[in-house]
Amino acid sequence: MGSNFAGNRRDGIAGTPSRTIGGTDWLKFIAALLVIANHTSPLASISSEADFLVAGLISRVAVPIFFIGAGFFLFRKFTDDSSANVSAVIRYTNKIVLLYGLSILIYLPLNVYKGDFKEGVDVVSGLRDIVLDGTFYHLWFFPALWIGIWLIYFLSRLPSLFWSWTAAILLYAIGLLGDSYYGFAVGTLHLQPLYDTLYQWMDYTRNGFFFAPLPVLMGAVLARRTGAAAGAPRAEDDLTLATPALQPIFTAQPDDSDSVAAQDAEPGSGAISSQNSRRGTLSSPSGRAANFRLGAAAILALALLIAEGLWIRSLDLPRHDSMYLFSVPAAFLLFLWSTTWNVRGSKRLRAWRTWVYILHPLAIVVVRGVAKVINGEKLLIASSPGHYAAVCLLTVVFSAFAAAGMNRVKKWRRTHEKERGENPSSAPSRRSP
Repeated sequence: MGSNFAGNRRDGIAGTPSRTIGGTDWLKFIAALLVIANHTSPLASISSEADFLVAGLISRVAVPIFFIGAGFFLFRKFTDDSSANVSAVIRYTNKIVLLYGLSILIYLPLNVYKGDFKEGVDVVSGLRDIVLDGTFYHLWFFPALWIGIWLIYFLSRLPSLFWSWTAAILLYAIGLLGDSYYGFAVGTLHLQPLYDTLYQWMDYTRNGFFFAPLPVLMGAVLARRTGAAAGAPRAEDDLTLATPALQPIFTAQPDDSDSVAAQDAEPGSGAISSQNSRRGTLSSPSGRAANFRLGAAAILALALLIAEGLWIRSLDLPRHDSMYLFSVPAAFLLFLWSTTWNVRGSKRLRAWRTWVYILHPLAIVVVRGVAKVINGEKLLIASSPGHYAAVCLLTVVFSAFAAAGMNRVKKWRRTHEKERGENPSSAPSRRSP
């Protein structure tokens, strides 16, 4: 059985030109900075309440944005070729494994310094950390993304997307009740035996089984809708105009997806005119009004997230505070809104953002260590805005070097593979048996 996300590319052509939506580059980089905020409390020395709003609530849209983006940009590559689809998933998840393995090695010295291995190595606990909780406090994201993508891939092979939605929402509900709504789950729904059993195998429910599937599915469905409406899912297309399901909500214009698909043909001809036409549509009064409504919806969802967080905090319900009812809708609307921003994409931001996520805890350690050496604790530690700014700056520097290093490795590999391919002597000899 094929995937429900198959056929996103027109005529199943895997070589359709891929362009990037500039706004998503900027949104995901902002999300990476929000992750740093969550781990550094940038307003704590000014106001604990303000810090909770930023570091404890608004920052909670960051990880869902990453999951939605992963679902969108992976599943938009799907065609009617099932083997090509599974190959795309394998390649993507293999990259996740490589990044995760490298991240584990980077933080292994800090694990040792923290004393994680003082009592020896517990194999079961180690496997649990690697598969679910992460070997360092932020690394849970990589196994969560890996699990979430594969879950959605297999769910997409069910006869209807209805079952994918049902499963993903149910899993998120279980995770939500074990996280921010834990007090309600055990006090009102009497689910403590269920969660006592779950917490024997995991530290949190914000993992690949409960947290990741729903936002990954949302990104995948968005890619499917966009591909169906615009022929080939070009990342630069305005998704609100290209998606029939969203069009009546955010724009009063008629659906011109057929004309877009007809023009989306050859480079240098109709494709350019259709792109300019879409840009003209976005700059028209009705297009600007649609974008304004989408931005207003995203801001409203953020306001509801803040209200939700303050409410459940007042009731002392959370066991942990990673999952909220409105965090995923807010992230989805922000992602959708970012596709309408009239900004250029940035390869540099795209290359840096993953490293910002990976390396910011290392920057935190370095900033604290340097502050003690130079007697700068007052500026770099006690002042939470100063601490946050220093960590962000150092993280970006680390990320720039890491991205440049990875780029050099990729160029070396391409050159090496090209030389091997051009050198007949490097090819294995073929001998008759």
